[in-house]
Amino acid sequence: MLFMAALAGCGNEGAGVAPPDIEIESAVMPVLAPGQTTAAIYLSIRNNTDEPAVVNYIYAAISDHIEVHRNIYEEGMMKMRPVPHVSIPAHGTMQFAPNGYHLMVFGISSTPSAGDQFSLTIEFEGGRVATGNVNVRPLAL
Repeated sequence: MLFMAALAGCGNEGAGVAPPDIEIESAVMPVLAPGQTTAAIYLSIRNNTDEPAVVNYIYAAISDHIEVHRNIYEEGMMKMRPVPHVSIPAHGTMQFAPNGYHLMVFGISSTPSAGDQFSLTIEFEGGRVATGNVNVRPLAL
């Protein structure tokens, strides 16, 4: 009986591999103008867990620091404000796009060129970490 139960499980190795808890997808940063040390990153964050994922810390080796910002329409003007806590819903995806939530990268030390990539790491409350590549490319906004 045990042998047959063991055989029933054979041949399924590698099938049904679970996705990572949290995924960074389609991350892009526009090419910087000469002398520019601040930029935005646009991306999607997919939370595959059963609980909300709260962003705690964002890091990329090319910059001094990174913050979550959001564009809002206030008093007749479009304004950009830092957002201290962002939560991606359980089994949800949050878009970071122009005119909405986005990542602001400050103190860029080495200017990447079109076609370059760099690593982005996002830490979440509870110890989860997601890492993805950011593609640098010309963007028409």
